[in-house]
Amino acid sequence: MASVPLGSLFSGVISNWLGRRRTLQFVSIPFIACWVVLHYSTHIWHIYLALCVLGLFGGLVEAPFAAYVSETTEPKIRGALSTLTNVAVAIGFLIEFLMGAFLHWRDVMLYCTALPALSFIALTLVPESPHWLIMNNKEEEARTSLAWLRGWTTTENINTEFEDICRYLEQHSERKKIGVDKKHRYFIKRSFLWPFGLVMLVYFMAYFTGGITLLTYCVNIFMTLKVPMDKYYATLLLGVTQLLGSCCLLLFIRKLGKRIVLFISLATMGVCSLCIACYTYASDIHYIIIDEDKFTSLDEYRSGYEWIPLLFFVLACFMFYFGIYIMPWLLISEIFPYETRSTGCGICSALANVFGFITNNTFLYLIDTLSLHGVYSLYAGISFIGVTVLYFVLPETEGKSLPDITNHFKGLSKLSNKVHSKKSPVIEIGNDNPNFVL
Repeated sequence: MASVPLGSLFSGVISNWLGRRRTLQFVSIPFIACWVVLHYSTHIWHIYLALCVLGLFGGLVEAPFAAYVSETTEPKIRGALSTLTNVAVAIGFLIEFLMGAFLHWRDVMLYCTALPALSFIALTLVPESPHWLIMNNKEEEARTSLAWLRGWTTTENINTEFEDICRYLEQHSERKKIGVDKKHRYFIKRSFLWPFGLVMLVYFMAYFTGGITLLTYCVNIFMTLKVPMDKYYATLLLGVTQLLGSCCLLLFIRKLGKRIVLFISLATMGVCSLCIACYTYASDIHYIIIDEDKFTSLDEYRSGYEWIPLLFFVLACFMFYFGIYIMPWLLISEIFPYETRSTGCGICSALANVFGFITNNTFLYLIDTLSLHGVYSLYAGISFIGVTVLYFVLPETEGKSLPDITNHFKGLSKLSNKVHSKKSPVIEIGNDNPNFVL
């Protein structure tokens, strides 16, 4: 876990140097190597070493991924495509749960080498980010890249958008090489500090409202509350719920926008946490059971209402993935200006992983201090406060262009909280892929 923030911290610098696509390809190689090491491991230090390297290079993925999505997609589909990656993550978790239930763990490790290998090959088929190419004085390659991304069209058909991108990059960053001693100035400007503070606030709400600790301690929580289902099947149910929540976000984000989705998610999670707190208080359950042997002696004492907390936990998990958990990962890809985008994504991702480490490792201590109902009352309070604060400070970025978002955070203009979901005039700039024509 400690290696993930370290990888995230350097991901922005490396992606600026190598490029977005090349960095994503690069990390596929150690992924494959680590899964092979885990499969053939014979000593415990083999496992620790492989997990440490996986965490390090897993952190390196975050900045180039976020930057690539924001720099290659059109505003109207940016949110949906960013959400699609989280759907893929949820599917990955579900596949891992299923493989772990039916296969030996060594076989699971070996099968895991397939996806990074396929990713490496697939990334050779897509172009580099036009933004990165322009900033590295490769304008002809950038034109070709943008034409490919806009539907296999010709470079003449994307001239207007290409000129807009060039104008945006010239306006909001220095095209010439500058010294390292001057680059820090970007990070003390309003255009970085305001988005940074906003993203970290959303990350705080995501990691300290109970969703992360539920996924980490779900077996112990379900065992303590004696839910009317095998605790491992209940865990699998949470995996399915994660996938459903991510899919629903994919369907509704363009219509509702990020603000409404976030408010619905946080408010519902707050209600669920409050109901769980009331249930545990009324049931006189103050702590969670860590040692499974202690559970067997309590198994005969059932009230018949054990389905109630399971219902609220499943609903909270759904809302967690429907909004608050995924939302900061969507925001970091679009609210930083180009000159700080990669580094800003890396710093925020690193601090988010630190938040995850803190919330997981303080959960049991908080229960010892506040009791179980006290902890979930705290989660409810944070959720409701989060809705109130974010209502006033979070602008709607769904469907907005990167220049408009940047100007908002620079104080040059103000974003409307309306979602730009109206259909734009049809401009025929793309060609059908001949392979897909019936």
